[in-house]
Amino acid sequence: MSAMMKSKVILSVLSLLLLASCGSSNPLAGNWSEVMPGGKPGMTLTFDGSSDKMSVHGRPQQDGSHSHPKATYRFDQQTKTLTVSGRILDGVKAETWTGNVDGDAMELAGADTKLKFQRGGEPHGH
Repeated sequence: MSAMMKSKVILSVLSLLLLASCGSSNPLAGNWSEVMPGGKPGMTLTFDGSSDKMSVHGRPQQDGSHSHPKATYRFDQQTKTLTVSGRILDGVKAETWTGNVDGDAMELAGADTKLKFQRGGEPHGH
């Protein structure tokens, strides 16, 4: 392999590594656990860092089950504002939730309901 060809291969590999490292810049990526009174388990939101998709693991029910409503999100990194589209909370008809992210804390409000979340945790029952 010529020196020119080796240089092109090295540059291609470095470019791919650089692109891969840039893809994980979404500060929402991963799990966010609802902060509940008395430390009770709440819902868990899991944000896909490379799309507008998210998974919702609803609050645990008495029978041990929980809902999985469909939802998507938009996040403005400059203003730290978040919009979630979907009925994420059982019994609340709000389909749009808006809020902000402050480091490892997040608040969402829909209708007359405000929810608080913290980064981390695992979806319950999984």
